[in-house]
Amino acid sequence: MEALSEKFGNLDLIFVESGGDNLSATFSPELADLTIYVIDVAEGEKIPRKGGPGITKSDFW
Repeated sequence: MEALSEKFGNLDLIFVESGGDNLSATFSPELADLTIYVIDVAEGEKIPRKGGPGITKSDFW
């Protein structure tokens, strides 16, 4: 959060979301200016190959 605040300065609100096991449970893209996708290393080898919305629609992962 501190790094985001330093980089982008005048932030009004930051949401941090955890989808848990349900990778399709994400905020609507219309509600976010930027999406960062984090892959759990225990399951990460399968997720990028599937090309789900976390991979295809994220700004950074």
